[in-house]
Amino acid sequence: MSDSKIFVAPFVGGLNTEQSNVQDLLLYTSDELNCSIYPEGIRGRRYGMNVERDGDLFQLSQAGTTYSGYFWKNVGKTPTDFVVYQVDNMLYFYNASNKPYSISKLDASVDLSFYITDINNFYKYPVNFTVGDGKLMVVSKYMKAVNISYNFDDKAFNVEEVKIKYRDLEGVDDGLDIDEQPSELTNEHKYNLLNQGWQVGDIEQFHTDKQRYPSNNLQWFIGKDNSGKYNTEELLKTYFGNTPAPKGHFILDYFERNRADASGIFLGTAREAVYNYSNWWVSSRSIFCVPVKQFSIVFPSSSGTAKAVEVKFNTLQGKIAKKANGNWNGKVNFYLYGLMEGEWISVYNDSKVMYGPDSKLINFTNDTKYEQYKLEVVFEDGTNMLEYKQPHTVSFIAKLSIAEDGNPFPYTHGLDRITDVAYMSGKYFYLTGDTVLFSQTVTEDNKGYNNCYQSADPTSEEISDIVPTDGGYVKFQTMGDGLALKTFNRGVLVFGRDVVYGLISPLDGRFTSTEYDTVELSRAGLIGSKSVVSIANSVYYWSPLGIFRIGVNQATGNTLTAESISQETIQSYYNNIPKFSKENCKAAFDYANNRIYWFYPTDGNNITRLDGVLMYDLNYNAFCPFKISEGGSVVAVFETVDSSEISPTLYLRADGAKVVAGGQSVVAKEQVNKYNRYVAIQHCIITDDNQISFGDFNSREFKDWDTSSYDSYMVSRPIMLEGVNGSGTYDNKQVPILQTLFKRTEEARLNVPKKYIAQSGAYIRMRWGWSLSDTSNRWDLIQNAYRPQKDFMDDEYVESRIHVRGRGKAYQIEIRNDYNKDFRLAGINILVRK
Repeated sequence: MSDSKIFVAPFVGGLNTEQSNVQDLLLYTSDELNCSIYPEGIRGRRYGMNVERDGDLFQLSQAGTTYSGYFWKNVGKTPTDFVVYQVDNMLYFYNASNKPYSISKLDASVDLSFYITDINNFYKYPVNFTVGDGKLMVVSKYMKAVNISYNFDDKAFNVEEVKIKYRDLEGVDDGLDIDEQPSELTNEHKYNLLNQGWQVGDIEQFHTDKQRYPSNNLQWFIGKDNSGKYNTEELLKTYFGNTPAPKGHFILDYFERNRADASGIFLGTAREAVYNYSNWWVSSRSIFCVPVKQFSIVFPSSSGTAKAVEVKFNTLQGKIAKKANGNWNGKVNFYLYGLMEGEWISVYNDSKVMYGPDSKLINFTNDTKYEQYKLEVVFEDGTNMLEYKQPHTVSFIAKLSIAEDGNPFPYTHGLDRITDVAYMSGKYFYLTGDTVLFSQTVTEDNKGYNNCYQSADPTSEEISDIVPTDGGYVKFQTMGDGLALKTFNRGVLVFGRDVVYGLISPLDGRFTSTEYDTVELSRAGLIGSKSVVSIANSVYYWSPLGIFRIGVNQATGNTLTAESISQETIQSYYNNIPKFSKENCKAAFDYANNRIYWFYPTDGNNITRLDGVLMYDLNYNAFCPFKISEGGSVVAVFETVDSSEISPTLYLRADGAKVVAGGQSVVAKEQVNKYNRYVAIQHCIITDDNQISFGDFNSREFKDWDTSSYDSYMVSRPIMLEGVNGSGTYDNKQVPILQTLFKRTEEARLNVPKKYIAQSGAYIRMRWGWSLSDTSNRWDLIQNAYRPQKDFMDDEYVESRIHVRGRGKAYQIEIRNDYNKDFRLAGINILVRK
């Protein structure tokens, strides 16, 4: 017989379910759960998930269904940071100056219910955030976007609705050929001409000259004569062909698109809110009465945008007792107010000198919709009129023309709004449907963040150029509804269900409106809108086809197409994750440890409980799955900019309960620095009794939520020792002796035999051949793999030797936890006998 000594690294390659079971892959596991990777390439148990050490809990009035978290850096452009915690329609805020975050909850909060557009669908989509100029932008698919700032003096949040503006570069369908000059001017064609820069007078002049109206290919300023005035004959000297004239004179609200409001074109059948009034204004029939000099009325059915008002006085006369004293002449002050969110706002006011009946107050401009309108009229004395000759009787008809019903260009966007938002290079990017709008480069105080258009009028004869600081928009018509945006190198990635696009600038580190490309990067679309993670020059995401990465070639700077990082490692494992889990996955990057965490639900009836975890360690290119026990729930994760220290804690207990002194749980022994670590990922959690807080992997007692134990295990890939003494799969092998090396975790001896603070313990078992079941009689007995020597407290490692029975052409090594004890596997030496 020949012997070989083989060192097996502690499975730092993580889980691998894809490679052949007849190839030696000593770095990988074929199965594992709840095992992490520690410095120096050591594999061990993950710490237990719990409320952050010394943290606080906030009691909710009722259970939530929608959660998200965000780290708001540099609030108001100050060194102050906030943690934002969404629970349904409420945003709660915590001062992030120190951990634990949960003890620094602010009294002020923000209620998003005022901005929800569809209450039935809002709670299906957690909100998304970004920060620019110290302000917090909050968006969601069925909510009007808001921009939130914080007033440090008043300790209050100011919320501003975001109204996205864009230039109408499309116009409306007027049914005409580009070069067709119609004999009649429809509202649609008139709008297009105005949107192309024409003036009403020039349009009518063209018709007077040619008995036709201008076509959509004519650029009005080409027809200016030497004096600078428009001239039809001069215009028609130029052959325009069938090239459309530039559009975009009008700037519209992207979601409202009230072209009638912008152009002043309204139908004659606009809805009218009418009020008839007739009354005697005397308190008695005495000649000495003091009549009322003003009145105020509220128009019924007057909600909307009023574009015109008419007040016609049919009777307006003075009266002494029962004798009419003739028509009254004098001054009338006229005021119109609009009701908005409980407040009457001045819309229009004017003063007119009136005389007798049939006098009118007409015409005003109003570009704002109101819930209702109120008219107030104040009469003043006429010339040489005595006090008793004030108007004692009045009869009038007041009419408001509500323009929204008179809109010849009806547009209905629907209830969905901005799905996701991103910020880079001083520009905001908004994803709505299949379109990405990007703002102008914002100026001081965030001015221009909602202006997604070029500043220069495209129809101008003088300056119509696009400049780098302009805004704009791009449609991805084959994408369908976009799911997510992510900043990436020189632009943003746009994720759809079946495709991923890049909106990329060729300029390093910045994006301009004059230089950018749209590139299709992948036909592997996105399955979970919150599964996308951006890491320097790489973006990772979950697709129906696997886990993908989009990166940058460091040598050329070119953007690379998407590549699968799961295909050769955990594809089978990934395929077995349910669809609802992938759709509701939430990811964050821990830059302090160079890891991505994907949290996902495993119970389709409780998709807010993210109890499944897939950790991807970029240092080792290793996937490690976790399963969080019951007792609480991770509901969201978010990244911090600064790493914070986590002190995994072991508490002093009596009869299983924590010992509490001075209101604080007593720590059994303060942590040794080597067990502390810095992380840049945080967890929003909720307890089973409906309290919210923040949590992390901090329990050295290896219990989730301080109550629930969990198993940790690793099973190696089948080992054949291919190429060693001509062995491989051909010959049977024995492993008479196996040596384990574990990092010592014990910190102090207790006054109890063989009891220590932070004790380790592990079991080991061998699987022979390629047996899949322990009923096959091919699995060895479970043995203790952690056997400290008498003086082990002076050593860094605990070395143990285990005698193994059995034989086979391949073998697997299983390491498993000993109840709630720690283990840190540093390596395994195997004596192999053929």
